[in-house]
Amino acid sequence: FALKGNVMDMAVGVIIGGAFGKIVSSLVNDILDMSKIENDKMRIETAPLRLRSLAERLQSMFFLQAEDKGVLFETRCDADDVVVGDDVRLQQVLANLLSNALKFTDPGDAIRLSVVVLMRDEGSARVRFSVEDTGAGIREEDLERIFVSFEQASENRRNAQGTGLGLAISSNLVRLMGGRLDVQSRVG
Repeated sequence: FALKGNVMDMAVGVIIGGAFGKIVSSLVNDILDMSKIENDKMRIETAPLRLRSLAERLQSMFFLQAEDKGVLFETRCDADDVVVGDDVRLQQVLANLLSNALKFTDPGDAIRLSVVVLMRDEGSARVRFSVEDTGAGIREEDLERIFVSFEQASENRRNAQGTGLGLAISSNLVRLMGGRLDVQSRVG
């Protein structure tokens, strides 16, 4: 057994292969999730989850990426409540929204994740999760289309990587969890 080529070429090949593998894996997972949703096979699991822990995990997932890009990333969570919900799917939705915000926010701009408990009563709570950014914005005519599978805002199609499945999956997951995903935006 002998290796040919220099070590640096092999290391670059492994790094490229690893990144490509993550992209392919993400694409396959998105397609599988969309298929489950469309065929009414997606199940929402419920278990106790700590809101602050969810916010902290997302902060740790995105802080370095934002810092590397020169984007200020802030997380605000006003509650240490334990609620019942699908921690994995909530994280998936919020990670998708944060990823999109990071993708379309320029260096020097900012992104904020907020988690606010709006209402508590015996046995239930209403929580608002929001992702705000100071990015370019989305034109009004694109606001509905961004939630359609394989669609992206028209000005972003050439510049952004992605399948156009993330927001469609996210809005469906939020609907399955009894909520709604809204967007408010202004260009500029």
